[in-house]
Amino acid sequence: MNYLRAVIKETLRLHPPVPLMVPHESTGGVKLRDHHIPAGMQVMVNLWAIGRETTTWGPDANELRPERHLESSADFRGQDFELIPFGADAQEHHLLWC
Repeated sequence: MNYLRAVIKETLRLHPPVPLMVPHESTGGVKLRDHHIPAGMQVMVNLWAIGRETTTWGPDANELRPERHLESSADFRGQDFELIPFGADAQEHHLLWC
């Protein structure tokens, strides 16, 4: 059962049901690293890019390797950033604003 759960997580990491999250509107001015996001700005999270981030997933980020989830204690029910396709928060460089 653990391996099946790892296969599902890995599949959703590489192939999220939608590539971008629903747009969210910034309620107040926010500084995110070197970027200022003013109030009222629409922000979207790029799930597809997060699932392929080599700094998070390693040099084999584009490969299907369910074992990476067996080796990790990260859980999609918490606030583990690398599991954003499952509901956690995003990293700055995968935000799009318009």
